[in-house]
Amino acid sequence: MPKYESVGDGVSRYTREGVWAYRKQYVDHNGNRPWVYGKTKAEVLRKIEAARALTRDAKAGLPVRFRIKEISFDDATAEYLAWGASVGRRRKRGGWCPEHNDHRKFHLEWWKDKLPLHNVSDLNGSLPKVEAGMQALEKAGLSNNTRYHYGAALKAFANWAVEHEYLAENPVKRLYLPPKETKKENIRRVFTPEEYAALRAVAAPHRMLTYDVASATGLRKGELKALTVADVDFTNGGLRLRAEWTKNRKAAFQPLAPAVMEALRKAVEGKAPTDSLLFVPRHAGTALGKDLKAAGIPKVTAEGKLDFHAFRNTFITRVVESGATIKETMELARHADPKTTMRVYARAGASRLTEIAAKVDPNTSPKPGPSAPRVHHATGTRAAKAVAVKVSGNRGEVPSPPPNHRQLILLRHLSCSL
Repeated sequence: MPKYESVGDGVSRYTREGVWAYRKQYVDHNGNRPWVYGKTKAEVLRKIEAARALTRDAKAGLPVRFRIKEISFDDATAEYLAWGASVGRRRKRGGWCPEHNDHRKFHLEWWKDKLPLHNVSDLNGSLPKVEAGMQALEKAGLSNNTRYHYGAALKAFANWAVEHEYLAENPVKRLYLPPKETKKENIRRVFTPEEYAALRAVAAPHRMLTYDVASATGLRKGELKALTVADVDFTNGGLRLRAEWTKNRKAAFQPLAPAVMEALRKAVEGKAPTDSLLFVPRHAGTALGKDLKAAGIPKVTAEGKLDFHAFRNTFITRVVESGATIKETMELARHADPKTTMRVYARAGASRLTEIAAKVDPNTSPKPGPSAPRVHHATGTRAAKAVAVKVSGNRGEVPSPPPNHRQLILLRHLSCSL
């Protein structure tokens, strides 16, 4: 939580990303107490005075003295999307991801044609038309979540327009948004080798390349869509992920299998560095569903469902099955918490469990391999950390560790009993 300090006249300030921001609460003509924000104290007071003057003139029947800035809806939309990409509301993690930016642009263009809107000021008094548009979306069979995003995009744009003085107040702030449906737990399963081969037999080459990169990197749909030809590093054999569009807002390098790198090398021939690397449709899940149906692959089974995000589950599961450590798996999945990696994404397939169980002989104990590193844990109240025994340089042999405190006590008891 930011720390606020008073600067006089009821205005307080706080730091946001190292920059001072100012705010003040006032009572409007409806009795509400909204907050007004600004970059300076003077800006906050000026906004409040302009709003109060507007209210006084409206009650007295006088001409409006507070003049808002006139701007076309197209220009305002472009400015709004640029603001969202650079700042947005996620100030600690940067602006919107490219996919969210595209969704906002799509929704605002739909409202522009539906209402219609030529200037931002055309939104004034548009609440009945907006409500009619929301009803039309419901009649078209769109889900609550989809209709919510249509309405939320317009309300958020109007709020931004008020902050930038393109509107005196939000004309759709009382728009009813349908309640978002409770998100059920999406239990996804991984692609089996047989299913993936069947998918390859029916999918178009450009879509199959997207599937290959998704299952070989675990990249999300928005990250795949943001990749350009310049992001391919053929020298080091991987993809360079840029911080502005990764989910964790951190730059990274994602290694790729040689076969996938070779497929990318052929795909980028004749393309410019700024061209999109892959073809990722807006409704990637729908396109995948059609390919699954053509391949005769059931989308939902007792183990879970297959959707576009299942490629990420498949990638992480294959990494775990290959023998990678948890740390290595976290790095490749770009997770900060091992619980997310192991509980949410990694899957224990039935065939894999059967294979492991077949190796277990109840008459013998499994013996560790000669090159497997052994980790010994220190015990006792003074030992809080595990002590890892380093592998020597002699063909991976592990030297015998000195006995710890608990082992010494056990040896003492054994010697006394003999």
